[in-house]
Amino acid sequence: MRKFISLLGFTYRPKYLVVIFQVLICFLATDNAFPAEDTPYKDSLSNKPNVIIMTICSVRNQDTIDDPGHRHMPRIFGELAEKGFLYTNLIENNFQFHIPALQAIITGLHHSNNFLPISRPSIFQYLVQQAGIPRDKVWSIAHWNQENIIFESDEFGEESFPSGLCYLLTQTTPTVSLTRQEIKFKISNQKKSESFSGIHTWPKWDVQSRAIHGIAKRIFSDIKPKFVHYLLNLVEVAHHSSYPAYIHAIRETEDQIMDIWNIIREDSFYKDNTYFLITVDHHRDKYHMGHSESWFTPRLSTWLYIFGPGIRKNGMSDEPVYHVDIFQTLSEIYGINTHPGDGRFLESCFEPGFSDRFRKEK
Repeated sequence: MRKFISLLGFTYRPKYLVVIFQVLICFLATDNAFPAEDTPYKDSLSNKPNVIIMTICSVRNQDTIDDPGHRHMPRIFGELAEKGFLYTNLIENNFQFHIPALQAIITGLHHSNNFLPISRPSIFQYLVQQAGIPRDKVWSIAHWNQENIIFESDEFGEESFPSGLCYLLTQTTPTVSLTRQEIKFKISNQKKSESFSGIHTWPKWDVQSRAIHGIAKRIFSDIKPKFVHYLLNLVEVAHHSSYPAYIHAIRETEDQIMDIWNIIREDSFYKDNTYFLITVDHHRDKYHMGHSESWFTPRLSTWLYIFGPGIRKNGMSDEPVYHVDIFQTLSEIYGINTHPGDGRFLESCFEPGFSDRFRKEK
């Protein structure tokens, strides 16, 4: 057994044998790694659009939207500007931290506490439970093993929870075929997670983000999810690194966004039938390393880009909008009935009269 494990490139540790063989089975059973055929949708969903939300973890406006030359995101604020609608005044959620903003996007309700779970179902759960989208077509990507706080309400039960590719790569559902390097990376992180002793043992944010992004691209190409929320964590290197590393992370984040944009543009499943949203959860502080100077400072604004069918091209608005408005807008697009929320439908980003079709189909 020791020789077999050594041949695979792993150090023999009895306590990790179960983990190693579980991952190897996932890797070797490639016929079962992805569905042989797309899971069928209900007839009413066959023509419904896809939605991909890409949320960037805490960047400063001065390094993105307010940078006159757009040096760090030239394609998003240049090439893509002609293809979508930009809201320049997206008001931050109550506390300047990731989780409340994500909860607002997914539930349409303002959340002021970082660690309280959602009280009503997420849009993931409505799409599975009410709209009949299979779980393997509804994904949360690159979150922090906190799906029970951010995305999962007990109201509809576990069968409505989204599929997830979590940070630390210790959880991936349904099974995704991994390369040998990803298997080793996954097991390494599992060991670090299990041995946590009060010291920050996570690998660097950029290493994590690149590994997850490689898997995420295969999720899009092979599983073809219909609804995805993808959290872009790369900029979190700013917590532990220099200003140049933070700027490099912004540029690499744009590369990751453009990878998914190109999939949407080229893949027949997504082409001309996908709403693509790029947004930011909240600001960083003026020194770039922290979330904000204080949780009690006045709320700032960030930005939201929307692309897709019927969206006004090269459009822009400085009207105040909120993360909760994303939930309400997507609910209208899918024609699902949800709990009363704090947001509103973003009518201004659509061509005149286009959004009427959502209400007729509902």
